[in-house]
Amino acid sequence: STPLYSSAASDVYKRQGMGGSGKLANRMRYSTATGARLAQFLGSTASQNDSTVNTWVNDIVERGLSGQTLIDAIIQQVAPSSGSRDEESCADSMAEALGEFLENHENENLLELDTGEIREITESFIANEACNRMTNDIGQIFERENVSLKESLSLLTEMREFLREDLSVQIESLWKVTANPTQPQLDQILRSSIERTFRVYEGEL
Repeated sequence: STPLYSSAASDVYKRQGMGGSGKLANRMRYSTATGARLAQFLGSTASQNDSTVNTWVNDIVERGLSGQTLIDAIIQQVAPSSGSRDEESCADSMAEALGEFLENHENENLLELDTGEIREITESFIANEACNRMTNDIGQIFERENVSLKESLSLLTEMREFLREDLSVQIESLWKVTANPTQPQLDQILRSSIERTFRVYEGEL
């Protein structure tokens, strides 16, 4: 399809592009580690095969937590934050992923998810993290280069959509192999999706 963005935004991006893709992927190792922990934790709450997690679940049930309070409790278990940028970003992305899931599946219990639902949440979390980091990086480049807001938003919107779709395909394929992805597996998926996105928008594919 014909890109929506102008040549000005495209030219700036091409000058800055691929050198940033590897750096961006490297900086997101905390995100992929957190994504792996999230998938494992949600799997453990559903399967009840971990005594420590079972104790936590029993406490949550006794307290009657649900909705946002349950989301906050899950985040505290999987991605407790001491205030670092990476931790805060992951907590925000996880809250968004879990909240979006509950909006789309009102009757589902976050403590009793099946593998497909856990994949959906993990995918959403990784995509949120990747898109937010990419938007921040490239937005700073465009700001320095005085690219107009309209031009930069058009390009960033296209790139976010492409990245989300690419991640979705890869994570779905991974889940067919294992419902307990490791950090290295998520690292590889994220790196390849980011690099593919950068290449496409440099006109190299």
